[in-house]
Amino acid sequence: FGIVHVDYETQKRTPKASSLMFSEVATTNVLRIPVRVLSASDFVSIEPGTACSTTKDAPPSQKLAEAHIEPRSVAGLGA
Repeated sequence: FGIVHVDYETQKRTPKASSLMFSEVATTNVLRIPVRVLSASDFVSIEPGTACSTTKDAPPSQKLAEAHIEPRSVAGLGA
């Protein structure tokens, strides 16, 4: 369990392989999957243009519209 191995006698902590993977994903925002794992899965790549864009990919004004949030000025915040 966890992403760090603990040697209870010495209290030495050693990062597990999963911690390095999570670090890479957090740093690069990319999940790299080994070819042998990808080949063994039933993953199907989405072709460009066939998927709906997510709010992550949308410009800020479109994100607000999709979330039904009205932009407010600083004065409207009561500041």
